[in-house]
Amino acid sequence: ILNKQDGYDIFLYLSNPNEIDFNKDSDKSARSMTEHYFSIQRILEGLSINFIMYASTVRVHDRKKNIYAKTHLLIESQIKKYTSENCILLSIARFGNIFGGTIESMVKRHTLVPHVFIKNAIEKGEIILKTNGNQSRDFTPMSMVNKYISYILENKPLVIDVCTGHNIKVIDVVRILNNFFQDININLSTDTIEENITQYSSILKIEKRTIEGEIINTASKWKEYYDSNSY
Repeated sequence: ILNKQDGYDIFLYLSNPNEIDFNKDSDKSARSMTEHYFSIQRILEGLSINFIMYASTVRVHDRKKNIYAKTHLLIESQIKKYTSENCILLSIARFGNIFGGTIESMVKRHTLVPHVFIKNAIEKGEIILKTNGNQSRDFTPMSMVNKYISYILENKPLVIDVCTGHNIKVIDVVRILNNFFQDININLSTDTIEENITQYSSILKIEKRTIEGEIINTASKWKEYYDSNSY
């Protein structure tokens, strides 16, 4: 888009800079995301765009909103204002905890569950939890994201949750991987964390066993990749 000013009518706004650098500083996080947003807006002003999809997070639904959720809500409001004033169609896609598809990618997000568990299981033969694992998340396989994107591009809903509609506890992800790897050590923390995470809706009909199968499939691909590269 930067190199070609004509011939585009869809803009996918998929990335924000705040999570790693400013996850404990709300002011810096808001300032960073706002600066990033306005740099995107300057690009948009030089293009003839009819439709924008902004990638937000399902965490904005949570009752106790963290910095990650609050800053995404901030950008949601800013981009709503911009698209409304400029007669541009907008879809806000609120993504769940997406996993898969990062083995050979330039984007190394191996700090996310279940990626960090798989990586540690292969490299160190163990999975370490810093909590009791009772946090509940909607783990959404990357393989299903394409279906959502196709739906969004065709139907252009204002807001949509890109998720499975099922919550799975982190400790259950560990159990799934423990059954797959079999000979790994599990190190659980005694820190108790209970979270009331909202149960999100899904336009796709997805069964829990499908998600579990995708977790195993991701672990299998990673193991194969590591083995073939003598990691």
